[in-house]
Amino acid sequence: MSLGVYVCSGCGIGEVIDVEKLAAKFNAKLHPFLCSSEGIELIGRDISEGVDKVVIAACSPRVNTDVFRFEGVVVERVNLREGVAWSHEANEETQALAEDYIRMGIAKAEKTELPEGEEKVVSRTILVVGGGIAGITAAIEAAELGYEVILVEKRPYLGGRVVQMYKYFPKLCPPYCGLEINLRRLKENRRIAVFTNAEVESISGEPGNFEVSIRINPRFVTDACTACGECVKACPAERPNEFNYGMDKTKAIYLPHEMAFPMKYV
Repeated sequence: MSLGVYVCSGCGIGEVIDVEKLAAKFNAKLHPFLCSSEGIELIGRDISEGVDKVVIAACSPRVNTDVFRFEGVVVERVNLREGVAWSHEANEETQALAEDYIRMGIAKAEKTELPEGEEKVVSRTILVVGGGIAGITAAIEAAELGYEVILVEKRPYLGGRVVQMYKYFPKLCPPYCGLEINLRRLKENRRIAVFTNAEVESISGEPGNFEVSIRINPRFVTDACTACGECVKACPAERPNEFNYGMDKTKAIYLPHEMAFPMKYV
């Protein structure tokens, strides 16, 4: 193990803390602006020469995260700016506080080891639950990025609540305007498998490798349905029209709405 400690004197740190005393105490390298290209080069040069654990005593670890990112080494940030210099007056107690912060940073760096990487084969199939406008959009955009997509909707049609609206804000146009385009994109994309009248029964596994069981409820209409409408003429029974919030009735066999996807009776 080779440890490198670096103290920054910029942003008012050197006006409150005796940074030269700190550097001498911890055998650290002092720089006026560690986040500058020269400061980063200083740390990078030491890493190339064998330093594998870096303690940076400067600003809060909540800032300059990308700047102080060095691959393959342990990096520990010590907050001297917000935690000490900007919140305390210059005195012996503040100096001691800065020293304690650095001691803690060094101890943490010494006991920290980089995690060993583990390669796993992950699934490139995405499950989208819910076939409303948000679900349709997510499925299309994921498929257009090259992923296989399974879209599951519990109703016998896609579109969700939006498709049941007469008009919607702000353009006050019917939902079919945007829905027609998205359904065409959905139908033309071979990477998307759509299951309506279906529900997720169980999910097991882990991120990147889930196993999902889907229950497909019967439509009681064969896949050979062409939506010709002849079955409606022959059906005597009626039922409340769920699509129209029960305000009228449909036959027991029905097409959910005029742009139903899939275009099949239920």
